[in-house]
Amino acid sequence: MYEEASQIANDAVGSIRTVQSFCSEEKVMELYEHKCEGPKRHGVCLGLVSGIGFGFSFLALYCVNAFCFYIGVVLIHHNKSTFGEVFMVFFALTISAFRLSQSSNMALDSKKAKDSAASIFKILHSTPKIDSSGNKGITLDTVKGDIEFKHVNFKYPTRPNIQIFKDLCLKIPSGKVCFVPLYSILCPPSSPCQFTWSYTRN
Repeated sequence: MYEEASQIANDAVGSIRTVQSFCSEEKVMELYEHKCEGPKRHGVCLGLVSGIGFGFSFLALYCVNAFCFYIGVVLIHHNKSTFGEVFMVFFALTISAFRLSQSSNMALDSKKAKDSAASIFKILHSTPKIDSSGNKGITLDTVKGDIEFKHVNFKYPTRPNIQIFKDLCLKIPSGKVCFVPLYSILCPPSSPCQFTWSYTRN
């Protein structure tokens, strides 16, 4: 439930220096609280349903106990049963009702396990767009080229109000070493950008 909020917290802690340098602590906290509102409402509803189910299970348990004692007293009063037989039936029904009440608490866990298993099998049965084991395409013996970025605009999805790159133009010639946060550029950007990679084959 808290995947998006956890992602925001992880990003903020991982880049705490950047957050502090831009004085974005309050914005990050507001965004984190906003992402927690939905799971919070869901958790309150889930707690109410779980509490009602838990109370109903114990209500059924105590009702069964009272009913067993009442019927046992009536049977003993009319000499149709003995004290030992009444308690034997009482414990059998009590244990059965207790196990039945405990099974209702596992319904939510079983649903979570079913959803998790469905998502896992969906990932396992998915077909990737790029076949890493295939032999299609051209394998170059030597690659020598230039890398060029044109008019790159980027904002983090978790911090849409903070502009990271604005109209960035960068050209890296062949043979020059330069560190660029390619992950920030190549992940889904806030606006289209042009990425040019020219190479020459020897």
